[in-house]
Amino acid sequence: MKRYAMLNPEGRPLAFYHDDVHGPRELTQLEAADESDAEPQLRRVPNPHTLIPAGAVEISDEQWQALCSQPHTKALVDGELVDVEPPPRPPLTRAQILRRRDAALAHCLWTAFPEAPLTGEQRQAWSQYRAALFALTTVDPAKFVMPVPPA
Repeated sequence: MKRYAMLNPEGRPLAFYHDDVHGPRELTQLEAADESDAEPQLRRVPNPHTLIPAGAVEISDEQWQALCSQPHTKALVDGELVDVEPPPRPPLTRAQILRRRDAALAHCLWTAFPEAPLTGEQRQAWSQYRAALFALTTVDPAKFVMPVPPA
């Protein structure tokens, strides 16, 4: 069976289609013979019930596997697979930054207790890390860099 892909202008995949699922683009139709001794002929006709868009291009199984497994770094240009740079990631929102910060704070909360099995140097490093996390409440999302916990 055939596979198809809808691609954006850069050749990156937007959607995939398969004859078995979305119906073939063409059907085989038996054309009745006329009064002559000619045998009936088979001909291909458009399938009016297919769900495969007209703009979808046919792709091979290998192309389908590559585009499915690496949709951000593979594109189909002029029928050939090419490597492309992944699209830039949008900056995190303030809410996303705060959720990451809160998760990191919860993970290192134990280091703030006097009973924590830390040396004085380790205690100082964790204290600086927690202070850097608290400072994220005023960070510009476009300049966000998550602090790295002590080793």
